[in-house]
Amino acid sequence: MKLGAEIRTRRKALGLTLDDLAERSGLSPHYLSTLENEHRDPRLSTITAVAKALRVPLAELLGPSAAPAAAQRIGPLFERLPPEAQEALVTLAQMLVAAPGRKARARGKRP
Repeated sequence: MKLGAEIRTRRKALGLTLDDLAERSGLSPHYLSTLENEHRDPRLSTITAVAKALRVPLAELLGPSAAPAAAQRIGPLFERLPPEAQEALVTLAQMLVAAPGRKARARGKRP
């Protein structure tokens, strides 16, 4: 299942409107609608905010194919971290994902 469909299914299962989810996640209802309709490629921090608002582990929201067994065990550990530690890990992950493109540009090549 795609991320947008998973968000919509879980939101509706909880009986939440887009406005309810927006209030819980700190995102706008319009933005959440674009996520649900697969019109956005959200950042990890956005997916994390939605997962928290839906009260599901991040790995579970991303689906079993996106989260191998080891990653599924990491989700609950991440959830128990203080918010500032979660934010630091999200930032680190984003930097690691972006790093290969930076190295290629540094060598004068496009990623």
